[in-house]
Amino acid sequence: MNQKSTLGLNLQNLKWWQAGLLILCLAFASMEGVSINANVSLQGQVTDLQRQLSIPVNSSLSGLTKEANFILSMVDAFCCMQRGNDSSLAYFNTNVTLVEQCANGNLSASGGMIFLKDLQWNSTLSLGDKVFVVESYQGQLKYYSNQGKFLITQLASDPSTDGWGTAEQGRIWYNTVSQTYKYWNGTAVVALGAGGGGTGPAGPAGTVGGLPFSYLIFNNATATYMVNGATGNIDFQSTNASQVLNNALGNTTSGGTVFVKAGTYTLTNSIIIYPTEGLMGEGQEVTIFLAANNLDAPVILESTSVGALDGTDMYMGYFSVHGNSAGQTSRSDGIVLGNGLRNSRFVFIRIQDCNGTGFWQKGSESTTFQFYLNQIFSYNNKNDGFQMDGSNNRLDYCFGNLNGGRGIFINNSYQNVLSQCEFEANTLEECYVYSSHQDNFYGCAFGPSGTRNGLVVNGSYAEVFSGGLSAGSAVDGILLGSSPTEVSYNNRFDSVQLTSNTKYGVEEFNNGSGVPSGNRFINCNFDSNGAGPVKLPLTSTTDRFTDNIGFITENSGRTSIANLGTIAHGLESSLNVAADECSISLTPYVDPIDYGGHSLIATVWSVSSTLITVNLYFDNGTACTSSIAVYWRVAWMYTG
Repeated sequence: MNQKSTLGLNLQNLKWWQAGLLILCLAFASMEGVSINANVSLQGQVTDLQRQLSIPVNSSLSGLTKEANFILSMVDAFCCMQRGNDSSLAYFNTNVTLVEQCANGNLSASGGMIFLKDLQWNSTLSLGDKVFVVESYQGQLKYYSNQGKFLITQLASDPSTDGWGTAEQGRIWYNTVSQTYKYWNGTAVVALGAGGGGTGPAGPAGTVGGLPFSYLIFNNATATYMVNGATGNIDFQSTNASQVLNNALGNTTSGGTVFVKAGTYTLTNSIIIYPTEGLMGEGQEVTIFLAANNLDAPVILESTSVGALDGTDMYMGYFSVHGNSAGQTSRSDGIVLGNGLRNSRFVFIRIQDCNGTGFWQKGSESTTFQFYLNQIFSYNNKNDGFQMDGSNNRLDYCFGNLNGGRGIFINNSYQNVLSQCEFEANTLEECYVYSSHQDNFYGCAFGPSGTRNGLVVNGSYAEVFSGGLSAGSAVDGILLGSSPTEVSYNNRFDSVQLTSNTKYGVEEFNNGSGVPSGNRFINCNFDSNGAGPVKLPLTSTTDRFTDNIGFITENSGRTSIANLGTIAHGLESSLNVAADECSISLTPYVDPIDYGGHSLIATVWSVSSTLITVNLYFDNGTACTSSIAVYWRVAWMYTG
């Protein structure tokens, strides 16, 4: 075919897969000399895209929202913008301000109403003369116009406008009978919104009329293609998937997203992603980024062009990273981010077989922070599953298993929250917390472990572990120690299962800076550990143990006793408790009338591995020689 021609297409009524195949055919046609202008707006495919991305939206709109041109609401990580006339999804982004800009941009010329469900309007955005924004934030209905922000009056009928003029311009109310918004424009009452879809100029890239992405990537046996989300045109194609992906990410504007369709994309160079961008696939093990032989670099890497504290609002999710460890000759991590990045979200990602660490938050506690990781799976990597060097991060339902290093390494960090995470069967420790403070772990599992400790807390303080377990480890459940420069102190372990470890449930060590101190173990289970429940440097410990199972440090009961009588205390036999390390209290439940009701004074005379011998006197100095029925409570001094 030698003749050049131009082909204009409207594919809005095609199914997504049909449109994709047709784009592919057009790509082949372009190789034969046809100039393609495939205007693939895909407006009719938004519902299908919603289904593929598992992004639910409000399918029915009524009452206060039905008159709006656009309705904005949060769904999971996304701010979703729906059309008021048919509830369809017009645009979405993790950046709320960009979605608000999009809605405003599409109404600024023609006028209309934007309804925000439990969101607040960015008051710095300039509104057109005919644009109103209604928000229901925290149960209060308020509206914005170019004249300011006001409470909305709800009326059963329209107010009398006799005498109204320009001074009342901008007054707005909601008619609860007709269920419509109305306002005074200075000369007349005007109805708002009417559920229109918006006809004004476009907002940010990927808005109404196009795909909700900056670029869409798909591949076949011949090449990888980059589809422009605003125009539907194939802007670039190559047999080098790395080149296509980096071209898309490099040309994506702030707040835009690159969406990668199902397929395996073999990478000869790192994917370079920038702050404020999104990279999304169709699902774990559906969209796969595969490291080619000799990549010898991170599979996904943040751009180094961003300086400290300059990067924010990155989003990635719904794909897998395969590191091809056997094909690498030097370190090749899975995902490496840092360099001042903050306020970023990562969801539903699987990282495996990397010749390095799976997910590495690289930086420092003061420059890289506020990452949110949800359902990140890091398996079978040569080094650690996760390394978190930043601060104020949250990890929910993340898994680091079968890695050659640690499941997770929290390094010089603070104020992280880990909830329902699991780290097991790693070559080194399941979780290693080093020189960190004020992290909170809820219901996390460390172990079983193949060769090392389940959990190591080294040179850290004010760490809190609630629920969860560190069990089945080849050494200790918890190794609590001090680094050469920092003591571990004031850490708290509450309701943690510390069972079935080869050595101890808990062992403490001093690596030069001092003995760990002030740590608390409450309601923990120390049963069935091979060498014993706990190994502590008892001569100087200030740790506290309360209400634990398998490591009994306090006990109580009822008995009858006289002076120098004995009580079977039931305390942990391995403690070798001395008389001055134990306290006892006795309360008679029958008054000793023979001694005029004097109170009892009890002290510990001696302690064996099973018995306490008690000095029992009345407060008048007379020994209690007759057996008296008492309630007793005994406690090791490190209880409380």
